[in-house]
Amino acid sequence: MPKFECDFPDDEIIDPTKIKDIVCCKSYRGGNWKGEGKHKLFNEPEIRKYFIPVNSTYWNLDIITEVDPGTIIPKHKHDEPVLRYVMDGEMELNGVTYVPGDWVIVPANVPYQIQTRLGYRILSRYSENCKECNWKTISKMPLDKMAP
Repeated sequence: MPKFECDFPDDEIIDPTKIKDIVCCKSYRGGNWKGEGKHKLFNEPEIRKYFIPVNSTYWNLDIITEVDPGTIIPKHKHDEPVLRYVMDGEMELNGVTYVPGDWVIVPANVPYQIQTRLGYRILSRYSENCKECNWKTISKMPLDKMAP
């Protein structure tokens, strides 16, 4: 893995295949991931670049997911770690709310539920080997709606 040009210690870059608990932008290094992840070699004041402190070599499948307001995705799990990056809207995963710019990694075999009042659009990273990512299974998942 290449060296990051930022203040993340090399030994604290997250390996998603080794974590046992959910890790997110709010918990990693006290929530200061942007402060420590600012790209040191990119100093134009009009543009800011940040490293997400995750070794992403595991994933090879990126999916944009758009979810309508009021949707509840029931508790489920994957046999591999999954990264979610919120692009628009608001997503609540296991009771924690994530907004645009937030990221969260759910480890393999950790159950989670997602719900949203506003709807959201996320980038999700998977491996092509994820058994739970079988599209026939996912398309049959019984969704629910939140009370208004």
